[in-house]
Amino acid sequence: MPILVWTMIEHKSRPEPDSLVQTLTGLAGIAARGAVRRENPGRTVWQVPAPVFAVVLYHGARRWTLPTALAEAYDLPADLVGAGLLDFRYTLVDLGTIPDAELSRHPPLQAGLLVLKYAMRDDDPMDTLERLVEAAAMVGLTAVVLVVRYLFKASDVIDRERLQAVVSRILPGQGDEVVTTIAQELMAEGEAKGLVKGRAEGRLEGRAEGKVDMLLRQLGRRFGPVAPEVAARVRAADNAQLDVWADRVLDAETLEAVFATGRPH
Repeated sequence: MPILVWTMIEHKSRPEPDSLVQTLTGLAGIAARGAVRRENPGRTVWQVPAPVFAVVLYHGARRWTLPTALAEAYDLPADLVGAGLLDFRYTLVDLGTIPDAELSRHPPLQAGLLVLKYAMRDDDPMDTLERLVEAAAMVGLTAVVLVVRYLFKASDVIDRERLQAVVSRILPGQGDEVVTTIAQELMAEGEAKGLVKGRAEGRLEGRAEGKVDMLLRQLGRRFGPVAPEVAARVRAADNAQLDVWADRVLDAETLEAVFATGRPH
């Protein structure tokens, strides 16, 4: 029988004092929201919270100092804790203790974990940049490409020349090509998104213009030639207002009734 088990993943850059409280709050929320109705053989019914595993993904520079079980934080005798006090455990994944090449077998995830692992290591962002690219290069060219691509997308103030120089130093003869290719790809993606957005906006504008023309024809047939000021008012209206007037023109007795600000009688 299939079993649905949830996993809650928190990423932390430092062992914050309220981390245990945050983890408990997240666990309780997921367990309650995912609760299912269970009918037992004896016809009793339970509302069972969802089973949840808690994982803390730690990418800070200093050692994680919090216990991985709530019972350890009580500082009470074990028999008292075992008598029924609230308890939970979480799995701590400390990126600093995992070799770069073993962070993940999935290249995009591996690159993302590399970024997290080295993001908090230095005071100078450019030192961090060099350390990160060097670590990615030790993993492989794919990791370098994914990391550099992430840096381009995640930062609006990245020093492209410095990045290019770092990659060129670490990967002689390939730095210019890597950085330039990724920059071109991202520009192409941006242009493609802009084209799709432009087409969608164009379709909306086209529909609005069609509504304007239709409403002006209806007004002309019901009430005679449309005055310039009335036509201007129609052309300046938004879609929602055009729909209101189009509904009214079907049974309004006068032109004024079409454009009345209140509900028509």
